[in-house]
Amino acid sequence: MDLLDFHDSLFYYMKENNPNFSNNVLGIVEIEGKIDETFVISALKKMVNKYPKFSKVIENQNGNLYWKSVKINYKNHYKIITKKKYDKKSHYKLIEKIVNRKLRKNIPKHVWYVINYPSRCFVITKFSHSYGDGDFMIQNVLKEIFGESNVKDIERKSSNTNSGNIIMKLWWGIYYFIVSLLSILYFLFFYKKEEIFDPPKKNCKAKFKEVYIFDLLFLKLKKNTLNVSMNDLLYSILLKSLKKYANKENVCLSSSSMMNLRKAGEKIKTANDFAFVMFSTNMGKGNIFEKIHRQMNYYKRSPIIPCITNVLKCLFHFSCPLVIKFINYVFNKNHFGYSNYDTKMENLYIDNKKVKSIENIVIPYKQDVFFSLVSYHNKLKLNMCYKEGILDEERFIKCVEEVISEL
Repeated sequence: MDLLDFHDSLFYYMKENNPNFSNNVLGIVEIEGKIDETFVISALKKMVNKYPKFSKVIENQNGNLYWKSVKINYKNHYKIITKKKYDKKSHYKLIEKIVNRKLRKNIPKHVWYVINYPSRCFVITKFSHSYGDGDFMIQNVLKEIFGESNVKDIERKSSNTNSGNIIMKLWWGIYYFIVSLLSILYFLFFYKKEEIFDPPKKNCKAKFKEVYIFDLLFLKLKKNTLNVSMNDLLYSILLKSLKKYANKENVCLSSSSMMNLRKAGEKIKTANDFAFVMFSTNMGKGNIFEKIHRQMNYYKRSPIIPCITNVLKCLFHFSCPLVIKFINYVFNKNHFGYSNYDTKMENLYIDNKKVKSIENIVIPYKQDVFFSLVSYHNKLKLNMCYKEGILDEERFIKCVEEVISEL
């Protein structure tokens, strides 16, 4: 049996701390036509054979976590649902049920749902985050569904754009490190969360809503005009939307954003390799797009995030409860979680059927709401998963639409 690494263990204990809201991840692929049981079983077997982790369960032996191989019964890992007609409202209610359905105990924690309508099909994969992050799932696991020839490896560009001699690089590295460290220390010790949402209902469920479908060409033109990155633009749109929703001029918003720790050009070897970046942004003064661009660059060009992650890894070996307590403390100070993933995919086929869209859902942990964005072809979908009762989803969507119209 293999020991779990830091990231895999972290998600296991997050699940133990909060069973209903534990960062389970769902991927949704819409396809023209129907998918049959034979294809699903074949794709599952191919995935498990290439990535044996999907045939393992986590076993806790005196506080040590191990991956234990088990005999897998594929019938426990997929469910085919056939519907006579497609109705968007009913469809999203069904997805919400799948979001809230717990993964079965004592078997590997992943399952596929295939929802067949007369002219379209949705393949929904749900898995515990201990089995992998979004980068691993899309770049490695989805290849088992789409086929190697249909998926291009994502080109990872280095975020270090500093040029010049080694002394200047060292100087700027130290500068960005100090600025980032001060920002994190302020967040940890001085920042006070101002509530903008209502309290969740007692014994609440996770709610899911498709918020907006962006046109990628429009976003690319806008980010070039503003001289920011695509991620800066999208994150700023969310902040401006939340400010409108809160109806508070000087509100300070905070989040945990996922940052990929894999190096540029590196092949994906580990299932989870990312860090949570802590942000707190005062929305009262200044150009929000420029402000976010600066904040993001401080983190990208500084070694602060890998350093903090390595410190937490060391602490984890000595006191796992202390690290979990720290993670809970940070997430409780957040208004929302955020992930943005560019698949760089287009014109894909599953079982010779065209893929119409790709999206994902991340169930929030301690945060009130988790926003997830995934691009495919010329569209980018923004979804949110939130705790029941905290917000008026139609009013929030209207705020997003108003911000986009202002652009």
